[in-house]
Amino acid sequence: MMTAMSTRTNRHGAHTGLRIAAFALALAAGGVVAGGWDGPGQPGGSGGETARPAAGWDERAAAFSPYRWISRPSRDAVMGFTMSIDIIEIPVKAGQRVKTGDLLVRGRDGEALAGLVVARTRAENTHEVDSARANMELAEIRFNAGKEAFDKQGMSPAEFEERRLSLAAAKAAYEATVTRVREQRELLVQSERQFERFGLRAPFDGIVDQVVVDVGSNVNEQQPVLRLVQIDPLWIDVPVAPEEPIDRELTEGSPAWVLIDAPGETRARQARVLYVAPVIDAGGTLRVRVEVPNPRGLPAGSRVAVRFTPPPGGEAALVTPALGEGSGAK
Repeated sequence: MMTAMSTRTNRHGAHTGLRIAAFALALAAGGVVAGGWDGPGQPGGSGGETARPAAGWDERAAAFSPYRWISRPSRDAVMGFTMSIDIIEIPVKAGQRVKTGDLLVRGRDGEALAGLVVARTRAENTHEVDSARANMELAEIRFNAGKEAFDKQGMSPAEFEERRLSLAAAKAAYEATVTRVREQRELLVQSERQFERFGLRAPFDGIVDQVVVDVGSNVNEQQPVLRLVQIDPLWIDVPVAPEEPIDRELTEGSPAWVLIDAPGETRARQARVLYVAPVIDAGGTLRVRVEVPNPRGLPAGSRVAVRFTPPPGGEAALVTPALGEGSGAK
């Protein structure tokens, strides 16, 4: 009985040992993949250095700079109408790229359009001016002929005075007509501005972030309708120690380097300082606005680390070109 149990136990122990050995091998293989080892003989290995796992964002950011913040769009417009209006057309959708002047949302504008057509017709009508000018020229011809006759005593003083007054009246009528047409043109400009209120157009190149209404909705002047953002470049309003701008002599155009927490962003991006706040905030920091190129279209709101001196060591070779020269990980 004892012999049978001992044999069963030894056989069980052998099986267990095989399972443990197999599990250890699998764990080691899985650790290489999951941990991101980068050493000789391993996937992604690059040479003779000791294999080590890739650093996470917090570790990389801490090594890069003490200043960590959140990026934001360089332009951000929450748009709405200046009056109560019914929505009749939305030619864009969330995520769509638009150009300056593109129609985003259109309200019910039938009456405004009709008024604009009438105003344009009146402003472009030259018949009244042409008629007034012709009357003035005719009165001037009659006056000159009458003056010649009057000088030769061939016209009575009363008749000559009548022609003089007719010329004066024709000139006044012409000037009044010209003034009225000028006013009609000003009214046309006013009608065009009024008509523009019935449509929302892109004030800059950007991406539609949200459309919060639908066709048929009625909105008032207090309701947001659409949000348009520009994320290339990105802005970062990073709070820094007050002595940092003084020690680094930071001014508009000073260089900066930004590390972005995003897939594929293994390199720092060269950026520039746009603005240094003149007042220290309640938290004892000074706000420095940094602009960084974003040709990849990485989302605003990403975590970033910012420094105002070139990255040390080998990282300096990984910095992308300056603003205006193209950038982005390759």
